[in-house]
Amino acid sequence: MIAIISLSNLFDEFSVVEDDSKALASLPIVLYFIYFAAVFIPTLAVTARRLHDMGKSGTWFFIYFVPLIGGIWLLVLLFSDSKPGMNKWGRNPKEEGSDEIDEIGNYLTP
Repeated sequence: MIAIISLSNLFDEFSVVEDDSKALASLPIVLYFIYFAAVFIPTLAVTARRLHDMGKSGTWFFIYFVPLIGGIWLLVLLFSDSKPGMNKWGRNPKEEGSDEIDEIGNYLTP
């Protein structure tokens, strides 16, 4: 929320639009931050689940914030194969005999 206010104030300082349309001009900034908040939490959850499949903690997500190499490192981790067998968070859903992947679409078929 502080970021929205700060950006809104910064936008007001350098704005060339009239006072009546300042609220309308800052609408895209507010919409962007609402979108970011709505997307960030599910992205964090899916990334943590993928890291758990590999036997790593979900806090490895924050490697993304290391400058220059963090995003690449996280991408390599996310594309790595899952750890075979059991790990601290459960068994590998891709293992033979695991019907978790087979059941994914069964809820939609009659």
